[in-house]
Amino acid sequence: MITAIKLKKLRELKKLTQEELAFKIGVSQVTVGNWEQGSSIKHEHLKKIAEVFEMPVDYLLEEKSITISPSIENSTNNYVAFEIVVKTPNEVIKNLISKIDKLIEVLDK
Repeated sequence: MITAIKLKKLRELKKLTQEELAFKIGVSQVTVGNWEQGSSIKHEHLKKIAEVFEMPVDYLLEEKSITISPSIENSTNNYVAFEIVVKTPNEVIKNLISKIDKLIEVLDK
């Protein structure tokens, strides 16, 4: 599930739709959507995803912080990605992520 969260956040930071990312990787939009919901990703696709986001494959697989390249945001700042692992029902996590997304939208304005 951690890879799914990272994939979605990286895609959003690069301002790509699921369809645009799918085209770059050579899969369908539905496949990207499934990955973002926690479906497993084949090794060959992980390599392509890492190339698109200019990230090491390890970042997608491991639970650790990493500085995200400024090219993702097209600014001069570095962003640090971090995550909190919480074991709880999926609906609670979806609700939390929804609230975080709304907070990010407010902060971006």
